[in-house]
Amino acid sequence: MSAASAWLSTAVAVLAILAGAFLPSAGVGPGGEGDGEIAASLGVLAATGIAIVVALRLWALRLGRAAVAPVALRFDAMLVAIGLVFAASQYALAVGGGVWSAPAGRWTVIALALLVFCLGWVSAGIGRNRFVGFRTPRTLADDAAWRAANQRFGRALMLLSPASLLGLFAGGGWGPAIALLPAFVVAVAFLVSDRRAPR
Repeated sequence: MSAASAWLSTAVAVLAILAGAFLPSAGVGPGGEGDGEIAASLGVLAATGIAIVVALRLWALRLGRAAVAPVALRFDAMLVAIGLVFAASQYALAVGGGVWSAPAGRWTVIALALLVFCLGWVSAGIGRNRFVGFRTPRTLADDAAWRAANQRFGRALMLLSPASLLGLFAGGGWGPAIALLPAFVVAVAFLVSDRRAPR
């Protein structure tokens, strides 16, 4: 995969974030005195999302083609999912006039479920690194330990990612938190297991 084609998914993610920042505030915002503050908040959120997406892309390219190519599609899907999470979050804030709108927040829950799946998909295939995957001193010390742990970790995230959709039924602003709960449970379970593993 060339660097040019690799940036395509980054561009899609960035466009999603920009759309989430500007289209809702222009079309469905409250139209009141707080519009300027809401637009500023969405702008900060958009800038943060774009910085994360671009930083991840630069890091992936730095790993080199041999390390990234086997999981390029998975990594690209994860970048797009991150973009969708930010776009959906901005939409929910814009619809609520700067306050989280639970009905509009359903899109954030769906995007988070997709992100959890993509994170598992990437973890199950990516090589040893310090940014993505199940990283502990034990897994980072050895390629075989990394592969064994991250294949299990990634599969667990993928299998439990549909449970993130339970956030669709949550009231108030609890939807995103519930959507991330399966990933949190998997991470804690694997950390406990890692600490109990023989050294």
